[in-house]
Amino acid sequence: MSIETELVTVIKTLCANTYPDTAPIMAPRPFVVWRHMGGDPLRYLDGTAALQRNATVLVEVWASTRQAANELMLAIEGALCVAPAFTCDPQAAFSGAFDDDLSLYSAQQEFSIFGTR
Repeated sequence: MSIETELVTVIKTLCANTYPDTAPIMAPRPFVVWRHMGGDPLRYLDGTAALQRNATVLVEVWASTRQAANELMLAIEGALCVAPAFTCDPQAAFSGAFDDDLSLYSAQQEFSIFGTR
């Protein structure tokens, strides 16, 4: 299975409302959005691809309260870091924000994930 498939499987155990790139309008709260931010290409000296790949993934939690956003983000961090399908390393602690237009709190965090190509 791919990094993306495994990532979604892990996050959906904590929040069924999980979407790549953007959430639908009026998505049920809380919801999670994830997107690729890059990663390190893993190539051998002859230019062929390694069996694994690295992805830097941004995970954003959106919730009605600061506490709910923070708690879900911490739960996701914990679950990703012990997931058996890949190796996950948080790049920093999560950061938070508030969206005035949506009246929603967010918590976001970047992860470096190594998994099957």
